[in-house]
Amino acid sequence: MLGRIEQKDSIPFIKNKFKKKFGNYISDELIEIILNTAKNHPYYVNVLCHRIFRSDDKISEKLIESVWHQYALEEKSHIRGELDLLSTNQQRMLISIAKMDNVHLTGKEFISQTGFSLSSASQAIKNLEKMDYISQDDTGKYFVIDPLIEYVFGKM
Repeated sequence: MLGRIEQKDSIPFIKNKFKKKFGNYISDELIEIILNTAKNHPYYVNVLCHRIFRSDDKISEKLIESVWHQYALEEKSHIRGELDLLSTNQQRMLISIAKMDNVHLTGKEFISQTGFSLSSASQAIKNLEKMDYISQDDTGKYFVIDPLIEYVFGKM
């Protein structure tokens, strides 16, 4: 799995690219919004910046959110098709994680909210981890690796 990019490393690089493209300054705060929106995922940072470059609008938080949302709408059917390849329990688990954001998946609260049995939850988690759909953070909480999947099923 490709790791996330460090914001401290990305900000100067992105700032330089915006300056070359537009000949003007972009604030660190707006770059941080881009990075946070794409969850520091290299592919999505690139996609988001590229789409912002193509926009004629002034770079703002609203533009960043709008560009990301439009991209998610365009990719939603592709993501849905990808999830159709998963079992029903795997789909339910992935969507539950996207909606709940950073949860302990075998906790009583999670099990009662989602209706999974402990064994079904464990099996779905194991398979989703193996397929690189989910991972654990340092505290043992799970998250969806792909920020676009997380956004489409958790935030839209």
